[in-house]
Amino acid sequence: MYPKIFGIDSYIIFAALGFAAAFAVAYFRRKKYNYSPRDIVAMLLMGGAGLVVGAQFLFFLTMVPEIIGNFSWELLTYKISHLGFVFYGGLIGAMAGLAILAKLIKRNATEMLNFVVPCFAAFHAIGRVGCFLDGCCHGVEWEHGFECNADFLCFPIQLVEAAGIAVIFVILMLIDRYNDKTGRGIPMLPTYFLLYGVLRFVDEFWRGDVLRGVTTVTLDYSTSTYNGAISFNISTSQIISVILIAYATVSLIDFFKKRPTDSTPTEPNSEE
Repeated sequence: MYPKIFGIDSYIIFAALGFAAAFAVAYFRRKKYNYSPRDIVAMLLMGGAGLVVGAQFLFFLTMVPEIIGNFSWELLTYKISHLGFVFYGGLIGAMAGLAILAKLIKRNATEMLNFVVPCFAAFHAIGRVGCFLDGCCHGVEWEHGFECNADFLCFPIQLVEAAGIAVIFVILMLIDRYNDKTGRGIPMLPTYFLLYGVLRFVDEFWRGDVLRGVTTVTLDYSTSTYNGAISFNISTSQIISVILIAYATVSLIDFFKKRPTDSTPTEPNSEE
Protein backbone atom coordinates (compact mmCIF):
# COMPACT_ATOMS: atom_id res chain seq x y z
CA MET A 1 0.00 0.00 0.00
CA TYR A 2 1.32 3.44 0.93
CA PRO A 3 3.20 3.02 4.24
CA LYS A 4 4.78 6.44 3.82
CA ILE A 5 3.45 9.74 2.53
CA PHE A 6 6.06 12.44 1.92
CA GLY A 7 8.48 10.29 3.92
CA ILE A 8 6.20 10.14 6.98
CA ASP A 9 4.49 6.97 8.18
CA SER A 10 0.90 6.92 6.92
CA TYR A 11 -0.36 5.68 10.27
CA ILE A 12 1.20 8.63 12.09
CA ILE A 13 -0.30 11.08 9.60
CA PHE A 14 -3.80 9.71 9.97
CA ALA A 15 -3.47 9.35 13.72
CA ALA A 16 -2.60 13.06 13.83
CA LEU A 17 -5.58 13.85 11.59
CA GLY A 18 -7.75 11.75 13.89
CA PHE A 19 -6.59 13.69 16.94
CA ALA A 20 -7.27 16.94 15.09
CA ALA A 21 -10.80 15.77 14.27
CA ALA A 22 -11.33 14.67 17.88
CA PHE A 23 -10.20 18.09 19.09
CA ALA A 24 -12.53 19.85 16.65
CA VAL A 25 -15.53 17.76 17.74
CA ALA A 26 -14.76 18.42 21.42
CA TYR A 27 -14.06 22.12 20.90
CA PHE A 28 -17.32 22.87 19.12
CA ARG A 29 -19.37 20.95 21.70
CA ARG A 30 -17.60 22.28 24.78
CA LYS A 31 -19.90 25.16 25.74
CA LYS A 32 -23.01 23.15 26.56
CA TYR A 33 -20.87 20.93 28.82
CA ASN A 34 -19.15 23.99 30.29
CA TYR A 35 -15.63 22.93 29.36
CA SER A 36 -12.89 25.45 28.61
CA PRO A 37 -10.37 25.11 25.74
CA ARG A 38 -7.79 24.25 28.41
CA ASP A 39 -10.02 21.38 29.59
CA ILE A 40 -10.25 20.09 26.02
CA VAL A 41 -6.47 20.10 25.61
CA ALA A 42 -6.10 18.32 28.96
CA MET A 43 -8.60 15.68 27.84
CA LEU A 44 -6.69 15.04 24.64
CA LEU A 45 -3.37 14.78 26.45
CA MET A 46 -4.63 12.50 29.24
CA GLY A 47 -6.80 10.47 26.91
CA GLY A 48 -4.02 10.18 24.33
CA ALA A 49 -1.46 9.09 26.91
CA GLY A 50 -3.86 6.50 28.30
CA LEU A 51 -4.65 5.31 24.78
CA VAL A 52 -1.00 4.65 23.92
CA VAL A 53 -0.22 2.92 27.23
CA GLY A 54 -3.40 0.83 27.21
CA ALA A 55 -3.12 -0.17 23.54
CA GLN A 56 0.46 -1.39 23.93
CA PHE A 57 -0.17 -3.06 27.28
CA LEU A 58 -3.03 -5.16 25.91
CA PHE A 59 -0.94 -6.03 22.86
CA PHE A 60 1.81 -7.24 25.22
CA LEU A 61 -0.72 -9.38 27.12
CA THR A 62 -1.64 -11.16 23.89
CA MET A 63 2.06 -12.06 23.52
CA VAL A 64 2.42 -13.50 27.04
CA PRO A 65 1.53 -17.14 26.15
CA GLU A 66 4.16 -17.18 23.40
CA ILE A 67 6.74 -15.55 25.66
CA ILE A 68 6.11 -18.03 28.48
CA GLY A 69 6.09 -21.03 26.14
CA ASN A 70 9.40 -20.06 24.50
CA PHE A 71 10.94 -17.89 27.16
CA SER A 72 14.26 -16.22 26.63
CA TRP A 73 15.46 -12.73 27.54
CA GLU A 74 16.13 -12.09 23.87
CA LEU A 75 12.52 -12.95 22.94
CA LEU A 76 11.14 -10.83 25.78
CA THR A 77 13.29 -7.87 24.76
CA TYR A 78 12.28 -8.26 21.11
CA LYS A 79 8.56 -8.39 21.93
CA ILE A 80 8.75 -5.32 24.15
CA SER A 81 10.65 -3.36 21.52
CA HIS A 82 8.15 -4.34 18.79
CA LEU A 83 4.87 -3.68 20.57
CA GLY A 84 1.86 -2.91 18.42
CA PHE A 85 -1.50 -1.44 19.31
CA VAL A 86 -4.82 -3.01 20.28
CA PHE A 87 -7.67 -0.52 20.04
CA TYR A 88 -9.66 -1.94 22.92
CA GLY A 89 -6.64 -1.58 25.18
CA GLY A 90 -6.32 1.99 23.98
CA LEU A 91 -10.00 2.65 24.65
CA ILE A 92 -9.73 1.32 28.20
CA GLY A 93 -6.52 3.27 28.77
CA ALA A 94 -8.04 6.49 27.43
CA MET A 95 -11.07 6.08 29.68
CA ALA A 96 -8.81 5.53 32.68
CA GLY A 97 -6.82 8.66 31.82
CA LEU A 98 -10.00 10.71 31.50
CA ALA A 99 -11.38 9.36 34.78
CA ILE A 100 -8.18 10.49 36.51
CA LEU A 101 -8.46 13.91 34.84
CA ALA A 102 -12.09 14.26 35.91
CA LYS A 103 -11.06 13.69 39.50
CA LEU A 104 -8.22 16.20 39.24
CA ILE A 105 -10.42 18.98 37.86
CA LYS A 106 -13.39 17.96 40.01
CA ARG A 107 -15.78 17.05 37.21
CA ASN A 108 -18.15 14.13 36.87
CA ALA A 109 -16.27 11.25 35.20
CA THR A 110 -19.38 9.76 33.57
CA GLU A 111 -20.33 13.12 32.09
CA MET A 112 -16.81 13.60 30.74
CA LEU A 113 -16.75 10.15 29.14
CA ASN A 114 -20.14 10.74 27.51
CA PHE A 115 -18.81 14.05 26.20
CA VAL A 116 -15.66 12.47 24.75
CA VAL A 117 -17.26 9.39 23.15
CA PRO A 118 -17.98 11.00 19.75
CA CYS A 119 -14.36 12.17 19.76
CA PHE A 120 -13.25 8.54 20.16
CA ALA A 121 -15.30 7.63 17.11
CA ALA A 122 -13.93 10.52 15.01
CA PHE A 123 -10.34 9.62 15.88
CA HIS A 124 -10.86 5.92 15.30
CA ALA A 125 -12.58 6.25 11.92
CA ILE A 126 -9.75 8.35 10.51
CA GLY A 127 -7.07 6.26 12.17
CA ARG A 128 -8.40 3.11 10.51
CA VAL A 129 -7.68 4.66 7.10
CA GLY A 130 -4.08 4.96 8.26
CA CYS A 131 -4.13 1.24 9.10
CA PHE A 132 -5.28 0.50 5.54
CA LEU A 133 -2.51 2.58 3.96
CA ASP A 134 0.11 1.10 6.29
CA GLY A 135 -1.09 -2.45 5.63
CA CYS A 136 -1.55 -3.36 9.28
CA CYS A 137 -4.71 -4.82 10.88
CA HIS A 138 -5.35 -6.30 7.43
CA GLY A 139 -8.19 -8.50 6.24
CA VAL A 140 -8.33 -12.10 5.10
CA GLU A 141 -7.03 -13.25 1.76
CA TRP A 142 -9.15 -11.98 -1.15
CA GLU A 143 -8.25 -12.28 -4.81
CA HIS A 144 -9.71 -8.86 -5.56
CA GLY A 145 -8.05 -7.25 -2.55
CA PHE A 146 -5.14 -4.94 -1.88
CA GLU A 147 -1.51 -5.38 -0.95
CA CYS A 148 -0.81 -5.52 2.77
CA ASN A 149 1.77 -6.83 5.23
CA ALA A 150 1.15 -10.41 4.16
CA ASP A 151 1.99 -12.71 1.26
CA PHE A 152 -1.46 -12.34 -0.30
CA LEU A 153 -3.99 -9.74 -1.39
CA CYS A 154 -6.16 -8.66 1.54
CA PHE A 155 -9.79 -7.77 1.98
CA PRO A 156 -9.93 -4.04 2.95
CA ILE A 157 -11.49 -4.64 6.37
CA GLN A 158 -9.88 -1.44 7.68
CA LEU A 159 -11.94 0.66 5.26
CA VAL A 160 -15.10 -1.30 6.06
CA GLU A 161 -14.58 -0.67 9.76
CA ALA A 162 -13.75 3.00 9.15
CA ALA A 163 -17.07 3.41 7.32
CA GLY A 164 -18.90 1.61 10.12
CA ILE A 165 -17.32 3.83 12.78
CA ALA A 166 -18.21 6.91 10.74
CA VAL A 167 -21.86 5.79 10.84
CA ILE A 168 -21.57 5.29 14.61
CA PHE A 169 -20.17 8.83 14.90
CA VAL A 170 -23.19 10.22 13.05
CA ILE A 171 -25.56 8.23 15.29
CA LEU A 172 -23.84 9.53 18.42
CA MET A 173 -24.07 13.12 17.21
CA LEU A 174 -27.77 12.66 16.42
CA ILE A 175 -28.31 11.28 19.93
CA ASP A 176 -26.43 14.26 21.34
CA ARG A 177 -28.73 16.61 19.43
CA TYR A 178 -31.79 14.65 20.54
CA ASN A 179 -30.64 14.92 24.14
CA ASP A 180 -30.32 18.69 23.74
CA LYS A 181 -33.87 19.03 22.40
CA THR A 182 -35.61 16.66 24.80
CA GLY A 183 -33.40 16.70 27.89
CA ARG A 184 -33.63 12.89 27.99
CA GLY A 185 -29.91 12.33 28.44
CA ILE A 186 -29.55 9.02 26.59
CA PRO A 187 -26.11 7.79 27.74
CA MET A 188 -23.57 7.96 24.93
CA LEU A 189 -20.93 5.65 26.36
CA PRO A 190 -22.98 2.41 26.55
CA THR A 191 -24.56 3.29 23.19
CA TYR A 192 -21.09 3.51 21.68
CA PHE A 193 -20.03 0.27 23.38
CA LEU A 194 -23.06 -1.53 21.96
CA LEU A 195 -22.71 -0.23 18.40
CA TYR A 196 -18.96 -0.63 18.15
CA GLY A 197 -18.99 -3.96 19.99
CA VAL A 198 -21.36 -5.41 17.39
CA LEU A 199 -19.40 -3.91 14.51
CA ARG A 200 -16.06 -5.20 15.80
CA PHE A 201 -17.36 -8.67 16.65
CA VAL A 202 -18.69 -9.08 13.10
CA ASP A 203 -15.80 -7.60 11.16
CA GLU A 204 -13.26 -9.73 13.07
CA PHE A 205 -14.45 -12.67 10.95
CA TRP A 206 -12.81 -10.93 7.98
CA ARG A 207 -9.68 -9.97 9.88
CA GLY A 208 -6.54 -11.69 8.60
CA ASP A 209 -4.05 -10.18 11.04
CA VAL A 210 -3.84 -12.62 13.97
CA LEU A 211 -0.99 -10.91 15.84
CA ARG A 212 -3.38 -9.55 18.46
CA GLY A 213 -4.48 -12.93 19.72
CA VAL A 214 -6.76 -15.72 18.55
CA THR A 215 -8.10 -18.50 20.78
CA THR A 216 -9.40 -21.82 19.47
CA VAL A 217 -12.57 -22.95 21.24
CA THR A 218 -13.64 -26.59 21.03
CA LEU A 219 -17.14 -27.72 22.01
CA ASP A 220 -17.74 -31.45 22.44
CA TYR A 221 -21.16 -32.82 21.54
CA SER A 222 -22.75 -36.22 21.18
CA THR A 223 -25.90 -37.85 19.87
CA SER A 224 -27.20 -41.38 20.08
CA THR A 225 -25.16 -42.32 17.01
CA TYR A 226 -22.24 -39.89 16.93
CA ASN A 227 -19.67 -38.26 19.17
CA GLY A 228 -17.82 -35.25 17.87
CA ALA A 229 -16.61 -31.73 18.47
CA ILE A 230 -16.94 -28.30 16.92
CA SER A 231 -13.92 -26.03 16.86
CA PHE A 232 -13.85 -22.35 15.99
CA ASN A 233 -11.53 -19.40 16.49
CA ILE A 234 -12.40 -16.33 18.52
CA SER A 235 -10.13 -13.29 18.74
CA THR A 236 -9.20 -11.22 21.77
CA SER A 237 -11.23 -8.33 20.35
CA GLN A 238 -14.30 -10.53 19.93
CA ILE A 239 -14.10 -11.62 23.56
CA ILE A 240 -13.90 -7.99 24.67
CA SER A 241 -16.73 -7.10 22.26
CA VAL A 242 -19.03 -9.65 23.88
CA ILE A 243 -18.25 -8.19 27.32
CA LEU A 244 -18.93 -4.64 26.12
CA ILE A 245 -22.15 -5.63 24.36
CA ALA A 246 -23.42 -7.33 27.53
CA TYR A 247 -22.50 -4.33 29.70
CA ALA A 248 -24.02 -1.85 27.26
CA THR A 249 -27.25 -3.83 26.87
CA VAL A 250 -27.77 -4.05 30.63
CA SER A 251 -26.94 -0.35 31.08
CA LEU A 252 -29.31 0.83 28.35
CA ILE A 253 -32.15 -1.41 29.51
CA ASP A 254 -31.69 -0.07 33.03
CA PHE A 255 -31.65 3.51 31.72
CA PHE A 256 -34.86 3.17 29.74
CA LYS A 257 -36.60 1.44 32.64
CA LYS A 258 -35.72 4.31 34.96
CA ARG A 259 -36.22 7.09 32.44
CA PRO A 260 -39.16 9.37 33.31
CA THR A 261 -42.15 9.28 31.00
CA ASP A 262 -43.36 12.32 29.07
CA SER A 263 -45.98 12.95 31.77
CA THR A 264 -43.44 12.85 34.58
CA PRO A 265 -41.99 16.26 35.42
CA THR A 266 -38.21 16.39 35.42
CA GLU A 267 -36.10 18.42 37.79
CA PRO A 268 -34.18 21.31 36.23
CA ASN A 269 -30.48 20.93 35.69
CA SER A 270 -28.74 22.55 38.64
CA GLU A 271 -25.84 23.63 36.43
CA GLU A 272 -28.02 25.66 34.05
